[in-house]
Amino acid sequence: MRLACETDPNIIRADASARIGDGHVVRCLALGRELAARGHRTAFASHEHTLKMADHGEITEAVAAARALENTQIALLHCISAYPEPLEECNRATIDDLAGSFDVVAGLSDHTLDTTVAIGAVARGASIIEKHFTLRRSDGSPDSGFSLEPRELDELVQGCQSAWNAIGVASYARQASEQDSVVFRRSLYLVRDIKPEENFSSKNVRSIRPGYGLATKHLARVIGSTATHDFTRGTPRDWSMISPGSESQ
Repeated sequence: MRLACETDPNIIRADASARIGDGHVVRCLALGRELAARGHRTAFASHEHTLKMADHGEITEAVAAARALENTQIALLHCISAYPEPLEECNRATIDDLAGSFDVVAGLSDHTLDTTVAIGAVARGASIIEKHFTLRRSDGSPDSGFSLEPRELDELVQGCQSAWNAIGVASYARQASEQDSVVFRRSLYLVRDIKPEENFSSKNVRSIRPGYGLATKHLARVIGSTATHDFTRGTPRDWSMISPGSESQ
């Protein structure tokens, strides 16, 4: 899941808690500009909330500032600043909108209690996942209640990799793994021997397994047509077996 780059990314958290002072993405622009000028890839992680965190306009300003310094490797992480984060407020569709609206790599800073939402975000195309981690929740740190333990982190990594690999492309073609399943489809086969110019009929053509003959939907066109040659029982039907112009329309 790591993005390829010449230098490690600098992720600036722009949504600090009230205990250390509310963060604000605009306040971080100077630091971001300086890092970008030095050739570093910089990402802002910020909750989108007009009263406290970065709103859409401020995110636009941050992205423009980075691009003004010819920084083309920009990532935006969707984040809800609640600990833990209520599922009904996740709004993971925002990840798609960030990627489309700003033409950037989009990801998720996740504060839910398990790995389900993060893995689902990867299935939607999130390229970066940020998650709190602890060796033991029983330690009682401020973040421990919504942090992952080592076993859960392993599950997150494996689940994200599986979800990413499963995205693929939009395709309705038969996949390589489906080839053996063709045997379970029905298609048109000869069930009796037939001679040249003999008519195909319901007595010598039938829809049976496997699926290597003409599709069953062509049965009406085949019935009543004439054979071009001798064909034996068990031959899968194809159009070359029909005398030109003899099939039903």
